[in-house]
Amino acid sequence: MKSVFRIIGGIMIVTFVLGVIFLVNYYFNWIDQLKISLGLASDQQAKLNSALGNLMIMLGAEAAIGFLAFLFFLLGSRSTTQIVSFSNSNNQNNSSNDLDTINENHTSIKNIREVEDILEQFFENEQKKMEKVLWKIANDLDAVQGAIFLTKQKDAEMKQIELFAGYAYYLPESKVLTYEFGEGLAGQVAKDGRLVNISSIPEGYISVISGLGKSSPTNLILVPIKNEQEEALGVIEIASFREFDQKDELFLKEVALLLAKEIDINQITA
Repeated sequence: MKSVFRIIGGIMIVTFVLGVIFLVNYYFNWIDQLKISLGLASDQQAKLNSALGNLMIMLGAEAAIGFLAFLFFLLGSRSTTQIVSFSNSNNQNNSSNDLDTINENHTSIKNIREVEDILEQFFENEQKKMEKVLWKIANDLDAVQGAIFLTKQKDAEMKQIELFAGYAYYLPESKVLTYEFGEGLAGQVAKDGRLVNISSIPEGYISVISGLGKSSPTNLILVPIKNEQEEALGVIEIASFREFDQKDELFLKEVALLLAKEIDINQITA
């Protein structure tokens, strides 16, 4: 489809250039015909030339401004945030199909098995276990930052997600990071229950602070954590300097399923 648009765009550009050439040629022929038909004297012709010349300059300036505006719009569109959402069903059949797809794409199932092993290990608390899972995910996906948010029922009508565990996630110990369902990207993913994969995120939207200084990842993926009843238990958020592909999405969906079981079985809350 993109190739068709490019062909159509090329034809339109050629048509535009030919149209401009035709109009310029027609303009000058029209001036000569106008002078002859009106029978103007030489001084009147000079005044007419001056008036039409000014008109031509104004039209040319407007055309140039329009062309530059279109050019800058295209240049600006190249860095526009791109968001791709995918439905995320948690039934067992889809889980098996996702695993098969990962195999077909030559992504090792070993990474998912290792996440399972982490969840089966004993940790002094669930937060440490989740941080270990994030560390594993970050290493597998070349991520520079990650977070796991868990759902918190504020009252009978309002749900929130609260930061439960983080990887390279700077937040003062005294501060609690929460989003209402529908608030921000993480809150929207919790509300909609749909995976969101973003590339070319704005500079400074996410910051990673390290010994080498401060940097801003360019790609972000958010995956809902849902139980078998399709209830939102939380959200996984991962940031990287490289784009996340379909294999990464499938891997994180499987991790989300494992975390959903862990949260349900152990009654983990934010």
